[in-house]
Amino acid sequence: MFNALWKMREGFVTGAGLILVGLLLQYTAGPIDWSAFAFPLNAIVLALYLLLLVIIYALRHRVRLFSFLFTVEAAVPTLIYAAILTVAMGLTRQVAPHERAIDPIGLTRMLSFWPFVLIYARLTGIVGLIAIRQILHFRLREVPSLLSHIGLFIAIVAATLGSADMERVKLKATTDMPEWRATYDQGFMELPLAIQLEKFTIDEYPPKLLLINSKTGKSIPEKNPQIVLIDKHFQEGMLSQWRIRVHKNYPLAAPRHHGRHDEVRGVGLIGRCDGTPRRGPTDEEWQGSGQAHHRMGHLR
Repeated sequence: MFNALWKMREGFVTGAGLILVGLLLQYTAGPIDWSAFAFPLNAIVLALYLLLLVIIYALRHRVRLFSFLFTVEAAVPTLIYAAILTVAMGLTRQVAPHERAIDPIGLTRMLSFWPFVLIYARLTGIVGLIAIRQILHFRLREVPSLLSHIGLFIAIVAATLGSADMERVKLKATTDMPEWRATYDQGFMELPLAIQLEKFTIDEYPPKLLLINSKTGKSIPEKNPQIVLIDKHFQEGMLSQWRIRVHKNYPLAAPRHHGRHDEVRGVGLIGRCDGTPRRGPTDEEWQGSGQAHHRMGHLR
């Protein structure tokens, strides 16, 4: 190992070394706080990182490790480690950036996990070095590859070093009224632009009736439930052993107290239905498509 010609084995060993170093930093220094990398610190870190890539490129013929970063034997193990950590991030529930990890290792806050950051830093460095070599030895046939490497480099760097300068705000847009005031964690702020809602529509669908087991919450029958669609043309029908009858439909209404209803513009189809079993009393309830003005009803 580590003879004159480095191969894939050395690539996996150096990648595993980065992970071990990352775990050591994770337990000693704690997770990375990306909120500290706000401007101008992120610009300084980016400049130092680019300078490091230029130095590595200039000394590639003198330092064996630097020349190894330009090979497939270094890129493939790095991609494999990055893929494994990315899959682990997808399989674990991630917490918000400002919250602490809920596991002892830090996998639930993967973007601040040192092994993840170091592996992606190495991957980004390899991509940047290949892009530098393609720029300095420009060939027209390598333009697609060059653009791919530059785009990947910018995407990874911007998503990490630029995350501290990103602001999330909430704005309530209404029709016929421009709004430029937004809310965020610290209070209110004025945006440099105004937003006005020109048109807003919601597709409403007629309600569906089906039988549900009140103990298990599963449909009856479970694999192939029977469904009755209560649209404006429906008057009466059977649902298993129940006879469903619609007294009247109100296409733009929401129920109120004592069986009354209000006309509400934009509310979906709603109707007064009753269900009559073959044996037993009749139950009567409002049935709707389920929205902010009226929750979904039920017949017992």
